[in-house]
Amino acid sequence: MADFRAVAQLNEFTSDEDVLVVNYGRFSVLLYKIDGEFFAMEDRCSHADVLLSDGEIDFSMCRIQCHKHGAMFDLKNGQALTPPAVVGVKMFAVKVTDQTITIAPK
Repeated sequence: MADFRAVAQLNEFTSDEDVLVVNYGRFSVLLYKIDGEFFAMEDRCSHADVLLSDGEIDFSMCRIQCHKHGAMFDLKNGQALTPPAVVGVKMFAVKVTDQTITIAPK
């Protein structure tokens, strides 16, 4: 069974474009909401090993761009969309119970 851990509260999100950086053990994780659904992605580019949170997020196109070399990743599944990245980013399962948001590795 997945090891879900509490990382945030619902009231920390005031709009659909809010992004929180939370911790899950040794992982720094981006937590965000798209069309009312929460997603969690490791805050690390699979190509350059830099923080994705320093890059640009385009919610309308559902992607995040690494600031180092411009690689883009899908916000819903972590898939690498453009070179130089060829490997996706680790995603986490998200559950909301009452007002608490929990995540676990997929």
